[in-house]
Amino acid sequence: MHPPERRPSWRLGLVLALAAAALAAAFLFGRRGGAEGQFRSATEAFKRGEYALAEDLAASAFSRSTDPAAALLAARAAAKQRRFEQALAHYELIGDDGSAEALAARTEAGDILLLELKRLSPAEEQYRRALEIDREAFAANDHLAYALGLASRAWEQIPHRLAVIRSGQFQYQHLILLALGEQALENPETVPEYYRTDPTDPAALTGMARLAVEKHDDAEARRLLEQAIALRPSFVEAHVDLGTVLLEHAAEADFLDWHARLPAEADEHPGLWTLRGSWSNSHAQPRAAARCYWEALRRDPNRPEANNQLGRLLTSAGRTDAALRFLQRAERLHGYLNAVKAAAGEAPPAMRSAAELAEELGLLGEAAGWCRLAISEDAKLAWPTEMLSRLDAKLPSMPATERTAAEFNPVAAIDLSEYPLPRWPTKSTSESQQPALADQSRPAAPRPAVGSRSDPSTSFRHAANSAGINFQYFNGGDPSRGMRQMYEFTGGGAAVLDYDGDGWPDLYLTQGSEWGRVESPESSVESQKESSQPLASDPQPST
Repeated sequence: MHPPERRPSWRLGLVLALAAAALAAAFLFGRRGGAEGQFRSATEAFKRGEYALAEDLAASAFSRSTDPAAALLAARAAAKQRRFEQALAHYELIGDDGSAEALAARTEAGDILLLELKRLSPAEEQYRRALEIDREAFAANDHLAYALGLASRAWEQIPHRLAVIRSGQFQYQHLILLALGEQALENPETVPEYYRTDPTDPAALTGMARLAVEKHDDAEARRLLEQAIALRPSFVEAHVDLGTVLLEHAAEADFLDWHARLPAEADEHPGLWTLRGSWSNSHAQPRAAARCYWEALRRDPNRPEANNQLGRLLTSAGRTDAALRFLQRAERLHGYLNAVKAAAGEAPPAMRSAAELAEELGLLGEAAGWCRLAISEDAKLAWPTEMLSRLDAKLPSMPATERTAAEFNPVAAIDLSEYPLPRWPTKSTSESQQPALADQSRPAAPRPAVGSRSDPSTSFRHAANSAGINFQYFNGGDPSRGMRQMYEFTGGGAAVLDYDGDGWPDLYLTQGSEWGRVESPESSVESQKESSQPLASDPQPST
């Protein structure tokens, strides 16, 4: 028997060498066959998941052609490898020339900074550059609104939330966050990540300051906000947030010093005018307070406190017809917020209430949004279609950045521009802690008699135990992670009424529970009745 014939090994080696040569030739052709050929090869490599090769070929193609599509592909390939800094460098090669590639580069770079690298202010810059190219771009508006929400900048969010709603790609959360405004706390558990990444980022500092306020740590909130302002003196939202903390918890001189250092652009923020109104109201300047609340509502008519306070001041001045407009708007705004919270469960009946109140308030874009959400839940509903037919005729005439139709703002019917602005104490006065000057355009009101219901010396005392009231609200949230869900930070409700007609107030207090747990009426509601003595805050019966 002859041994088996062996094939020459050189043949296999020849085959392998020829294959390697073919691959090398293809690669070299991709590199030397022109920028267009390199870009095609890079695209094919990207589709195969060969991201390193795709990045190399696309970068080479860009160096030869400056084609923005090549730089965009190189950036995406680098991002797929989680080489985020290199991806940002590729994106930055694309100029802000108004092209589709430029819009994509700015938005995608913002997403890397916001979601991967946890850098708030640089992400904001990228999104704003994207919106310079296309102010209606959905992703740039949506993600910028999210970034601003993390930094507790609700006023700046408004035009971007409106753009998302106009796009038709919104969800009910977008409407809820727009309606809640400064009451909303968006993804608070993620804010510390941005602060740890860059403790000198003013946006991260304002986000952390909001968390400190929620924890009633006003000293920490003040420290963070002052640091943010030192880093970015024109940061209006930080100035307003600091003023809020100082007005409520600091000495008078601190508030006055803060006010004296405000940048000129802060005058455009309605929150600043609300603070000025509160200060004036507490310093015997009612006409100046009315002017300040009016200025706040000129800029944002959807502030319940400013509407309510201006209505009260006008009532005191005898201007009851004008006052009623503001008091009614304050009441409707509270009703709208309650309807919005009820609509969080995506129930069409609650959406109808929210839509109707939004239309009454002139929040036409939001009203249309609730209609479209209701249709998406039940296409057979007639009311949203009927309302949309009305709204679609009005919406084109509204400025894209305006939340409220101008004719629905009650300040349009009353001009308080002749009312005086606040008179601020001089530096020497504030340092000596003397009271602020009274409004000289109006006689000083007589001091109420001691013991009268308007006597400022009236005090309150804690009398729950002696009145037989034993109630503590149970939130149900996890204290270690803070309040994350909408239903956790809205809390329960309370009602005070004489239910049985015996002349004494009865209390009805609603209880919370753990999420998903069904409570019996007996355990979810605790009602306490006081039949032998009034509550501490009630006036004593006359004798």
